[in-house]
Parts: sequence; C-alpha cells; structure tokens
Amino acid sequence: MKKSLLSLTILSSIFISTNVLSDELSNDADNFKGLNLGVGLSVVKYDSNFSQSFPSYPSDFAKYHSTNVVPRFDGSYSFELNDKWLLGVGLTLDLSPFNGDEYLDTFGTGNTKIRTTNHYSVYIEPTYAIDNSLAVFGKLSYQSSNIDAIWVGDGYLNDHMRLDGVGVGLGVKKLINQNIYVQLEGEYVDYSNINWSDSSGSNWGYRNNNSYSGTLSAGYHF
Repeated sequence: MKKSLLSLTILSSIFISTNVLSDELSNDADNFKGLNLGVGLSVVKYDSNFSQSFPSYPSDFAKYHSTNVVPRFDGSYSFELNDKWLLGVGLTLDLSPFNGDEYLDTFGTGNTKIRTTNHYSVYIEPTYAIDNSLAVFGKLSYQSSNIDAIWVGDGYLNDHMRLDGVGVGLGVKKLINQNIYVQLEGEYVDYSNINWSDSSGSNWGYRNNNSYSGTLSAGYHF
C-alpha cells in the first residue's frame, strides 16, 4: 500500500512538473511583453491631390507624388493577453522633415515639391507570437502631420496644411536575443480631406493626401 502511494505521488509530481514546464516553454508571448524602444529608416511615398476652381481655370487639378527616406523613433509597451497574443500601445515620431523631389505639376505652371514636418502617430498593435523569437502584428494608428505643397520659382503661394489621418499596417518582429530586436513593417495612411473657399465663394477647392511607407528598425526590449 505504501509502495502504491509512493508510486502514485512520484507519478503525480512528474505529471505536474511536466505540465508546468510545457506551459512555460509554450508561453511564447512572454518574451515579447514589456517596453520597446527603437529607431529605424522609413521609405515614405506621399500622394497629394490638389484642386481649385478659378474663373479663368475651372476645375483645375494637380497631383503631387514625392518619395524620400525619413529616420523614425518608435516606442511601445506590449501587454500579454495569453500565451500567444499581446496588445501593444505606442507612438512614433519622425526625427527629421520629409523633403520630396521637385517635379513639374499638372497645371504646367512650375516645379513642385512636398515637405512634411512634425509628423507623429499613436497606435494600438495586436501581436501574435509564432514562437519564442518571432511575432507578427497588425497596427491601427492615428496620424498627424504638417504637409506643405511648395511651388518652386513660379510665384505661387505655398499650400500649408495640418492634417490628421488613420493608418493601418502589418509587420514582423524578430528577437535577436533577450533584449535586441529587428522589425519590418508596411503602413498606409489616409489623411482627412480639406475643403476650402475664399470669402467671396467664387474660388474653392480641396486637398486630399495619403502616404505609403515601409520601415526597417532595430531596438531594445526591456
């Protein structure tokens, strides 16, 4: 009887220990929870659609496209939901202005370029841990930026806007070790349209802007 009880106790201990160890090994999300601080390079393409109606130029329309590389800071905190899923909250901040190339606008009036300043975003980031060092994530963000459409050398006034928008993105994160990670993501941002008219009501138009970006970054996981 004593031998049976001893055998049962040993078997129970082994079973419990095995399950605890299995849970620990399968808890991949645990490696990704916590604070993340990173910097990266973003290749950004801005599309800016501009229209205005003047008595002499009815329904004129121009499209401006500019692409450049911008350094970007990314800080976030990920909360563990279960052994596979996390929810992150964070912010990004461009570390320098975006200055696009010059090109001839479709008005044919002169060269134009796009410049953005003070661009930032705040976001939520559902994350799925594939294993203990690799995770994929989606992103939903609020974006805000100053955007200038600058007519170069033709005497037109600059077009200055403060725009807000919504961004969606997908990405992958790889832990190099317990603290260092690399991350690759793509994002699309749809900025709010702006309708305008002058005091007389005879001149009017709208601005529509969006952007596409791909970002490669590295950071430290606390």
